[in-house]
Amino acid sequence: MIQNPFLHSTDNNLMIRIHPEGISYAITDENDEVILQQLINVPAGKLKETQFFEHFFEQPELRILDENVSIVFENSRYQLIPSDLFRQNDFRELFEIEFGKNERTKLLYSLLPQWGIHLVYEVEEPLMDFFDQKYPEAEVEHHLFKLLKEEINRNSNSAFVNLRKEWIDLFVVKDNALLLANPFETKTNEDICYFVLNAYEQLGLDTDVCPLRILSKKNVDKNLVELLQQYVLKTEV
Repeated sequence: MIQNPFLHSTDNNLMIRIHPEGISYAITDENDEVILQQLINVPAGKLKETQFFEHFFEQPELRILDENVSIVFENSRYQLIPSDLFRQNDFRELFEIEFGKNERTKLLYSLLPQWGIHLVYEVEEPLMDFFDQKYPEAEVEHHLFKLLKEEINRNSNSAFVNLRKEWIDLFVVKDNALLLANPFETKTNEDICYFVLNAYEQLGLDTDVCPLRILSKKNVDKNLVELLQQYVLKTEV
């Protein structure tokens, strides 16, 4: 087997993504060329077992300078709080009112100044404690952070649907304000269409005028696009 001589360089970049299906990572060089990427399916509950991920992250190729590491948590347990209402001493209480209290978890938050909101999200405490020790200088964020920072245009009057496995994140922007940013569990294309149309109806959006943009890290099912286009004229990928 031919070994990549650059694979074990500590100067590589490492992007780790924690999501419901498991853990995926991508190693890139200084030119952002992918050297190695892998998805590891993780059984339910394993993310709370310290020994599991201690062993996993001892792989030689994952011994990378922590300032070159970014960690993204993808989940549906998040909450957006207007910055003028956000207080460090009570944001946990606000979160638990909506989601309840989960054992062995912790809450993290990020500021999105362009939207005037704080993004609060839940992570597995044992896993986060491990990352704090393994990669103390790593950049940590929720998957929604980059969407709201780079993909969702504040100046557009549009709806956006971000596709994930059996979930969507639905956003509506109008008059420079974020009117909706919620996750919905979906099993079929019809489920996705239902939640999109319900948002249009509840917020009084014109399906012939207000565009819908589909966001996805994978190829989008053309059947979904065609279904949405039957109801929302300006559906685009």
